[in-house]
Amino acid sequence: MLRRSLFRLLLALASASATLAAVELSLRALRGAPERAEFRFERFGGSRLAVEDEGRYLHHPRRFFTLAAPFRDAFRPGRYALGAWAFRGRPLEPAPPGLLRVGLFGDSCVYGAAVDTADMLGQQLAEALEERGLPPTQVLVASFGVPGYSTVQIRALLEEVLAAQRLDAVVIYAAAWNDQSPAMGTNDVALRTRTLLPPHPLEGSATFAFLRELSAHAPQLTQKEILSGWRAAKPPYGTRVPAPDVERELRAMIAVARGAGAELLCIAPAHPPKTRLDHPRVLEDAETVRRVAHAEQAALLDAAELFRTARTSEESLFCDFVHPSPLGTRLLGKAIGEALAPALLALRRSRPAVPELDYELARLVPETCSRVGGERLELELRGGPPLSAAPLLLVGGAPLFDVELASDGRRLRATLPEQRAGTYDLLLQSAAGCTRFRAALSISAERLELEPGPLWKLRFHARAGDLAIVRVATQRLLFPEWTERGAQWLDPRTVLPDLLPIQAGPNGIGELEFPPPAEAAEPQHFLQAEIVARAPDGSILSSRWSTVLEVRRPTPR
Repeated sequence: MLRRSLFRLLLALASASATLAAVELSLRALRGAPERAEFRFERFGGSRLAVEDEGRYLHHPRRFFTLAAPFRDAFRPGRYALGAWAFRGRPLEPAPPGLLRVGLFGDSCVYGAAVDTADMLGQQLAEALEERGLPPTQVLVASFGVPGYSTVQIRALLEEVLAAQRLDAVVIYAAAWNDQSPAMGTNDVALRTRTLLPPHPLEGSATFAFLRELSAHAPQLTQKEILSGWRAAKPPYGTRVPAPDVERELRAMIAVARGAGAELLCIAPAHPPKTRLDHPRVLEDAETVRRVAHAEQAALLDAAELFRTARTSEESLFCDFVHPSPLGTRLLGKAIGEALAPALLALRRSRPAVPELDYELARLVPETCSRVGGERLELELRGGPPLSAAPLLLVGGAPLFDVELASDGRRLRATLPEQRAGTYDLLLQSAAGCTRFRAALSISAERLELEPGPLWKLRFHARAGDLAIVRVATQRLLFPEWTERGAQWLDPRTVLPDLLPIQAGPNGIGELEFPPPAEAAEPQHFLQAEIVARAPDGSILSSRWSTVLEVRRPTPR
């Protein structure tokens, strides 16, 4: 009897195994072999500055996602383009021994959303440190900022960097916005736990993959429904980082930085009035930063207090709902520099001097470039030993792209990124040392001029071949709308329908005559152009807004 029961059991198991094998083979034939489940992270940026994510981000096993490097976009090759270094701004390597290193860790506020590299917080800190006797040939400021990062991700990034690199000072700019934004399903704390789990043993089974799809929980809410609940202070899946977890993440980051022997500064983030009113959780998170820094006896910079006491309107210190404007980053950079300089100067005195490379800049062509970027620069060095490898070349904190070193070790070619107008030093950084060529490069802004009359005559000064698409409005905004293309000043409600294209000729000047706008009752108009850079084949490379031009009609006597 027992033998018969055992036989039936084995027969049932064999039958079930055969059935499962048949199902597996059928599913593989129909659907193909399953790939390992790819982790996908859906986030809500909540920013008008957000760009298309395609190609800009990559999956990361611990941090969910990271910036893709190298990264180029046909319409924005300059401002957010990346080389081999997966962050905006000055790379850590190659670098000479003895160079002091400061790391800023955060989200898009550190990344520099909507601002040029010269206006990023990291570059403004570098300039503030130079004012206190720490030039960029002696101290390197690296910006570890990724748009959309929560404190969970910033902590993972901090741990990753400090495990691999030495940093003399760490600045933590966390909990500015993303922690309180809505979770689109599972929050970041739970997601981190999931990423640390080993793969399921049945991960390669087509049957398992099919059943997992069928058992996916109930229909997901749409992003619109999630945002609606969040704005009503009832996010259906909660926030990305629950408020109690923010404190735990901050304490962990402080412990990691101290364990690495780095000088530490925490920043309690600032927000414009409307954000404070519409999203009170940001105030709670900022207070958590203050409380944790005080409890851990960590140095604190209260950005909210700094901005509140500034001699300018709070609105002018922000690009939008959270990101500091160039005025804001300048103010923050000076305050951070003041806080860090004493410790860094003491470290500088205790270490051997950073090797200064004995080079002169014999030739740089062109010496004047457009802020739209894209020019191919040619450099020739004189003095010093020939270079054995292509160095880093930086202008206003932005690395030049596609650096090529000639066989003689003295001639280089590199592509200039998009950058704010101004006169810049050229910084050369290599494993052997650093050197700086003062006021080597001028980056110019395009210019619009208009002569009113029976016909308005518009002149456009720019690079030969660049195109200006001019818009006319009857009113300008009190504060600009910051976009991927820079500051847009025209009030969109008053922009006239006609667009005026004008192209710069071989001499860099374009002219256009047109009848005055029909709104004769308006005493003034405002003109702003979208400056479009074109490749030799005529394709569009990038664009950005010009400064705004005010035109007043003469009042009749």
